[in-house]
Amino acid sequence: ETYRGQSAASEVETQAIEAFWRTLFPDQRGEGDEDAAEPDTAGLVLSFHNATMPGLILVPYGHTSRPPPDFDDLDAIGARFIETLDYEKRRAIYATSGSARDWVYGELGVPAYVIELEGMDFLTPCQLLPGVIEQQLGPITAMAALADRPYERVNGPVVTRLTLPRSAHAGERLHVTAVVDESGAGSDAVAGAEIVIGMIGGESSGGPHPGLGVEHGMGMALRATDGAFDEVVEDATLELPTFGLKIGRHIVVARARDEHGHWGPPQAAFLDLEPALPASATPGDQVTPAATATLTATTEKTATATATTVATPTATPSPTSTSSPSPIATPTLSPTATATPSPTASATATLTPTSTSTWTEPPPPTPTATSAPTSTGTPTRRPPGLSLFVPLLETGRRR
Repeated sequence: ETYRGQSAASEVETQAIEAFWRTLFPDQRGEGDEDAAEPDTAGLVLSFHNATMPGLILVPYGHTSRPPPDFDDLDAIGARFIETLDYEKRRAIYATSGSARDWVYGELGVPAYVIELEGMDFLTPCQLLPGVIEQQLGPITAMAALADRPYERVNGPVVTRLTLPRSAHAGERLHVTAVVDESGAGSDAVAGAEIVIGMIGGESSGGPHPGLGVEHGMGMALRATDGAFDEVVEDATLELPTFGLKIGRHIVVARARDEHGHWGPPQAAFLDLEPALPASATPGDQVTPAATATLTATTEKTATATATTVATPTATPSPTSTSSPSPIATPTLSPTATATPSPTASATATLTPTSTSTWTEPPPPTPTATSAPTSTGTPTRRPPGLSLFVPLLETGRRR
């Protein structure tokens, strides 16, 4: 049976987790039941539970049969999570109030979901946890790629592949290719794609290259391989100059938009830039690396979340709450969206899509024997991180 407590948020654990969520996300939805969340709402919550056959993802609402005002986008985000899993998508297993997904969406407007892990064990044996995490990591990182603006990103094209040399010498030009796919978000045509580049921690890469914090539409434009962006799936390419970039590890991010201006989730890869070749070499030659960094979201979706597991289960069922249902307190696995070689949903202070890119490539410098690049850029503001709350297990309720 399910015990809901004496009153809404009557338990200290429930009060603590509500307070914690409020520190992560501002209130981005009106007070009325029919008020939709803001289109630029940031954040996403996943609450993992045990266990059902088959595995499930539960979308809001669970306390009523009435769909929420953002149901189409909430449903599409849920579908994106189970793309690579043999899971089903439902509203509820049985009617329940005070669930995490209902409270987070209802109070804050943030997309929130319950994941019922596939299996028959209410308490997962510790030896099975590595396999559970491995299975769920792809879907979790796909959610992290949406998390800076989930209601917009889920409606935009996905950069499913980004290929470039893993390392290069300063002054060389790199051949970059990308595959952009809008089919998962509808039948709209891809309308453009671009590259931005930065360093770990939000530091500027130097030179004239657009950084990670620039507005969407202000990056280095990729060119459609067939000459025009007008299909649902497009191949794109760019010759990326490295002059002016600092020596060290860079993050190259590709992102794309559809004909309605929706920017989808990005894809990212590392680039290790080494000092320029000596004068006997020929700077400016195109690099043909032995190995390339290739990320393919169609087989294993990746994103820039690094997870640290803190499994502290607490049993804190919550009571019925008509106006603001309370969540079930769950342990936390809190990924922080810092830079990794997987896609980063690099959030910016203002993400305003524009239809064209204004970046132009300056002429390359004259090579010399000491052509190591210098740092000419100034540090830019570090983009805000993404808040993705992912509890791993919940043990406080019985069926």
